[in-house]
Amino acid sequence: MTFHPTGEPFQLELTLTGDTLAGAWHSANPAWYTYEVYECEHSIRQDHWGGYVRHNILYRKAFNADGECCADKYVTENHALMMYAPLLEADASAHRHGGAGLSKQPFVVMTVR
Repeated sequence: MTFHPTGEPFQLELTLTGDTLAGAWHSANPAWYTYEVYECEHSIRQDHWGGYVRHNILYRKAFNADGECCADKYVTENHALMMYAPLLEADASAHRHGGAGLSKQPFVVMTVR
């Protein structure tokens, strides 16, 4: 659900390229801020019962019209039961999904214009 208290018309455009999801908010008026949503502490763990659980924390940076970061806020934390064994194959995706929990890579960039 999107909460939109401004009274301005907006349109959300989403694009999926490979494994990157990007979104852009469009409006008739110029934006005051642009946003970047990114994850931290991503990990995949095998629990005591044998299944795998994915964990990560999402944050959002806000940038003003000059491109300066003016806020960096916690958004949410995910804990998801995985329905497959993710670490069986040693390929590029195992590195991408089974990192040491130190990633701070943007995975969704939302620009409000």
